[in-house]
Amino acid sequence: MYGVPKEEVKDRIAKMLELAGLTHRKDDLVKTYSGGMKRRLALVRSILHDSELLILDEMSLGVDVQSRNLIWNEVRKL
Repeated sequence: MYGVPKEEVKDRIAKMLELAGLTHRKDDLVKTYSGGMKRRLALVRSILHDSELLILDEMSLGVDVQSRNLIWNEVRKL
């Protein structure tokens, strides 16, 4: 993962999985995830790096209200 110090990688991944509500599925193959789960994973992957520019086009489309609120709160902190 570019831009992320090695000692922070595991912590960031754990935080993003928790944010997406996928901690319980962390060892499962992504192809076994539902469509909504894949969408939540894609959203948190986009904020995993310390990017200077983040383009979010319809980022919360297809995500339940609770997950959408959690993700938007996290994006606002950036």
